[in-house]
Amino acid sequence: MREKQLWGLLFALVFMSYGTVAHAGWNFGIGTGPQLLNVSGDMGFDTALGAVDIDVDLDPDDLADVTESAIGLGGYATDGKWVIQFVVGKL
Repeated sequence: MREKQLWGLLFALVFMSYGTVAHAGWNFGIGTGPQLLNVSGDMGFDTALGAVDIDVDLDPDDLADVTESAIGLGGYATDGKWVIQFVVGKL
C-alpha cells in the first residue's frame, strides 16, 4: 500500500509542479528502459559471534539468476542551467 502512495505522490508532484514552472523555461522528461545492474563491494552483518564481512561481486547474469523482476522509472527537469534528476526502482 505504501508503495502505491509513494508512486502517486511522485506523479502528483511532477504534474502539479509542471504548471508552476512551465513559464520559467523549464523542460521535463520521464521514461524507462533496459538496464543492467552489477554489484561489487563489501557486505556485513552482526551475529552473536561478532561482525561478519563478505566480499560481494555479482555481474548482471548472477543478479538475473536471483531476482524475479525489476521495474524502474527516471526523469529530469532542467532550465538550461540547473538539472534535477530522479530515479525510482524496485528490485
